[in-house]
Amino acid sequence: MTGPADPQARGGYHALRGEWARAEPHLRKAAAMAQRDAARRHALALALMAQGKLREGLPLYAHRWSVPGLGIARCSLGVPEWQGEDIAGRHIVIWPEQAWATRSCSPAMRRSSQPAART
Repeated sequence: MTGPADPQARGGYHALRGEWARAEPHLRKAAAMAQRDAARRHALALALMAQGKLREGLPLYAHRWSVPGLGIARCSLGVPEWQGEDIAGRHIVIWPEQAWATRSCSPAMRRSSQPAART
């Protein structure tokens, strides 16, 4: 690929084209280069979740509240925030600010929310 040498720019290029698997290694490198950069961790989260890698992507997705310019406000209902634990027999609320992620990985979310088969 010709184009930017910066891994964040390369990852962004592939992400904009919907090439999430190609974006992932570049975004991983970019996040590793600037570990305190919330925008880079957020970008990696989106690439992971778009590929159905929810266990890895959702914790990184929490960085969205720290990305300048996104304007995403953290809401609180006075109940514990879901941290990836098993939700069998429980309910979770998905706020509208999460709409992009749920749309982009909805098949994976449907699979992950189905009860596991018991053997």
